[in-house]
Amino acid sequence: MNAQFAHVAGGLALNAAPGAKQKNDAATVFPASAADASTIALADGSMSLRITREQAADSHAETANGYVVYRGGQSGNVDVLERALPGGFDELLTFATAPRAPEVRYVIALEHGVAGSASWATPSNFWTRCGTPRLRASAPEIMDADCIPHEVRFALEGCSADHDGRGPWGRPVTTAGADRCTLRATWDSNIRYRRCSIRSSRRLRRRCRPRSSSIAR
Repeated sequence: MNAQFAHVAGGLALNAAPGAKQKNDAATVFPASAADASTIALADGSMSLRITREQAADSHAETANGYVVYRGGQSGNVDVLERALPGGFDELLTFATAPRAPEVRYVIALEHGVAGSASWATPSNFWTRCGTPRLRASAPEIMDADCIPHEVRFALEGCSADHDGRGPWGRPVTTAGADRCTLRATWDSNIRYRRCSIRSSRRLRRRCRPRSSSIAR
């Protein structure tokens, strides 16, 4: 086992650096198999989500250079790399060939403390009962065979969501109305494949920022 990760209940978690005093705002547990769910929870215990990719394969987790790697972790011989961050995690999927459909679907179980959800433009947000956005999925992108980035679109399905572009404070919270949502990431079907990569991030809202392009594995 890579020294950066430790076995915990439910899978693998990032080890804190020796002597580190910085408090993680959220912690992620990656599953032992890509077919199982990742869990992201706020450090104060006020909110948690379980995230599973549809069509995930039963690929055993490996660790290297700060990543949890699932070789062929998605159907269609798609490799999956996960990287833990202080406020959440980054995910990188690599497509050696074109998938049957240009999409990835995530089932998000609203485990604890989630009062509502919202879809403002591209990101998806999950908030507390007082209407404070705490966790979000940042806008992903896909790199084609020529290392040119392309837009990836998010759509939240299977639960109610607030589509009002204003901040959620001072107005009623739109409740999810379900214990799970499906987050669908789609992109144009005419891009060139050959180790194309799609990168997305789930982290605390106040830590989100535009990500630079990342190369494929």
